[in-house]
Amino acid sequence: MPASIQTMAHVVVSAGINADRIKDDDVSLCVISNSNAYYGAIAISYPGVDAQLKEILGGDYYLLPASVHEMMAVPQTSNPVELANIIDAVNKEIVDPDDRLGCVPYVFRDGHIYPVDIDIVADTADHE
Repeated sequence: MPASIQTMAHVVVSAGINADRIKDDDVSLCVISNSNAYYGAIAISYPGVDAQLKEILGGDYYLLPASVHEMMAVPQTSNPVELANIIDAVNKEIVDPDDRLGCVPYVFRDGHIYPVDIDIVADTADHE
C-alpha cells in the first residue's frame, strides 16, 4: 500500500472539523501511514518518505509512535522529553496495548528508526 503523509490541517478537515485556524503553510505535525491507515506505521521506511517529511517540516524531525497504524512527525525544535511525556499519556489513555509502539520519540537515520535516549536529553538540559 502506498505511503500517506498528511498535515494536521488535512487530518482535521477530513474528520469534518473546522480547521480555519490551522494553516497548512505553518506545518508543525504530519501523520504518516499507508493508504488504508491500517498497520501503516511502517510507511516511514518507504523510499522517499523521509525526504518528503524533511521538505514538509523544514528539516529534521522526531517521530512519535501513535500506534501500529500511524506515526506522527514533528520538527526537531520540539523538546523530546516533553514529547515522551505526551506519548506516555496518550498510550495510557487512548491507545490499545496491542497497538502501542513505544513511549519515546524516534529519529529516522540511514534507513533505520532509532529511539531518542530521553535520559541523556534530560541530563543535558539539566546542565544548561
